[in-house]
Amino acid sequence: MQRKEKIAYGAGDIGYNFLFDLGQIYLLKFYTDTLGLSASIAGMVFLVTKIWDAFSDFTIGTVVDHRKKSGQR
Repeated sequence: MQRKEKIAYGAGDIGYNFLFDLGQIYLLKFYTDTLGLSASIAGMVFLVTKIWDAFSDFTIGTVVDHRKKSGQR
């Protein structure tokens, strides 16, 4: 992979992560200011959902990779 390609992929990742983090900050503000949760509880919500996501992505990916395509025997 050439240097230009690495920079281009990296720029896309930076943009995606910036928008994702912006959404996370807004959600944290909503949890603490509007719902009245403490910061530690709101952080725990994020932690639990990230751990759940890691395991569910792996599980669903494994299921999809091992299924037969329709029409094949």
